[in-house]
Amino acid sequence: MNPLILSRIISGWIFFIVVCIANINKNNTNDSFYRWGPHSDLFIFGINIDTWSKYLCIILYSLINTTLRNIDKNILNPYITLHIQDDSPEAMIRKQSIKHAHAYEIVMLTTIYNWFDWFMYIQMLFIQVDMILIEASTDLFVSLIITRWYLKEAEYAFPYNHL
Repeated sequence: MNPLILSRIISGWIFFIVVCIANINKNNTNDSFYRWGPHSDLFIFGINIDTWSKYLCIILYSLINTTLRNIDKNILNPYITLHIQDDSPEAMIRKQSIKHAHAYEIVMLTTIYNWFDWFMYIQMLFIQVDMILIEASTDLFVSLIITRWYLKEAEYAFPYNHL
């Protein structure tokens, strides 16, 4: 099936769920999840995030970690799939230039990072809606930068291909 059609189906699903959740929770003003910024009852790993300086540290952490998550997701994981795990005849030739120690290092690092990131991510996402928006907007921004970089690389590799 066409990836563009699939992405539009997923977009429609997301829109539908957001509208449903917004309608269900529109009268729920006592829920601490829908607060923004630092609060006396905002805790991350037992640390009270009640000042703007602490809150800005959380935002900075989120920006850095989301950037690293995208590097892992959009660069390292495809490298593992397309270079290390690919068993096509062409890949077997490319694999001869990969040092085994480096391949194991990359695979182990991505595995460890995925668990670390999942643990930290879950802790932050369930606290307040602004944490989700910070993570999602940073994720989107970095994904766009990486995609632009890959598309530019293709233009440099095949400059007359788009004519």
